[in-house]
Amino acid sequence: MACNATVTTLADLLGSQRSSSGGATFAGGRFRPGVPDARSVTQPCAVGGVPTFVELRRVVVGACAKINKDGDWTCGLTDPSRPAGDLNAIHIETDSKVRARGGWTVPAAGTPIDVQGFVFWDPNHTTAAFHNHSGWELHSFTAWRHSV
Repeated sequence: MACNATVTTLADLLGSQRSSSGGATFAGGRFRPGVPDARSVTQPCAVGGVPTFVELRRVVVGACAKINKDGDWTCGLTDPSRPAGDLNAIHIETDSKVRARGGWTVPAAGTPIDVQGFVFWDPNHTTAAFHNHSGWELHSFTAWRHSV
């Protein structure tokens, strides 16, 4: 099934509720609960009437790296129009199954991009700095292009 992306902002996706670690909370996120399984290649377009497939425009990608244990690629995203910090950053990840479909490339660090992906809440990383002290991520991020 093909989903139509809901265009949103990083601020809207994360919300403004700050956890004790400084990152975005589950309760504050607009797209909760997100997809139930980050590894599925057939994600639902919505859960409980809430869209799961989003597009963020004019965000800047940080350094990307391949995670050796599972083959995923991860990057960070920030909105250059907002102050730096955990409430202005999200972890994005793409699964090896998504990359196997072909046509997928790694965006260069520092590049302004538009990105599409599925919203996922990962409760295992809510205190991790590399995850911006929040469980919110795009997993998988399925497409990106240079922002104009």
